Amino acid sequence: MYVIYDIWDEQKNIGKVNSILENPHEQQLVDNGVEVEEIPLPEQHESMRPVLFINLNTKEMYYQYWSIPERPPTLPEAVIALQQENVELRQAILELTMMMAAPQ
Repeated sequence: MYVIYDIWDEQKNIGKVNSILENPHEQQLVDNGVEVEEIPLPEQHESMRPVLFINLNTKEMYYQYWSIPERPPTLPEAVIALQQENVELRQAILELTMMMAAPQ
């Protein structure tokens, strides 16, 4: 197999893999590519995505696991959350008003 990478850490000679070719044609061989025997399988981590790297000195490949950002709420979800917050705030205002109006 053949992997194409972008230099990630020049001092440590580490590349971030951006393409994997099983049987590359001669036109697909590039300066920032290297032949490898096998590609490791990623582990599954909840809320993390595997990012494949290669040590260009040893051709060892490994994964780093990056956090997947939480998706923003959809518009209907945001409206429901704001409506609930509005109800809670109105209730708090009502309770404060009743406390202030109560005889001391």
